[in-house]
Amino acid sequence: MILVHIIIEKREQAMEIIDTLLDKKLLFNAMLSEKKVFEKDSRTGELKSKIQILVIGKTKSLLFNSINKLLISMYGNTNKMPRIYCLPIVYMDPEQSEALLERTVKI
Repeated sequence: MILVHIIIEKREQAMEIIDTLLDKKLLFNAMLSEKKVFEKDSRTGELKSKIQILVIGKTKSLLFNSINKLLISMYGNTNKMPRIYCLPIVYMDPEQSEALLERTVKI
């Protein structure tokens, strides 16, 4: 089991991604959060911030590549392509784990 993190610039795109991934049963569930991200400007050295949207979804680890390929097919090499990575879930309640297995695509 993993937590997929998808970072996007626009809330509308995040909702489109969540809807698509849930429809295709690639995610068990999803959480959306707006985050203020800080970076140093490479030219001036000033601290700058911007708002980014973070989608976190629980799923099977074997579905990560399918999710990534789907996002590539949706957004390709455009500036709309979200950044994606995953984190392992070390432990999950057995009932929730069983529900996740039942409600995602069979592999």
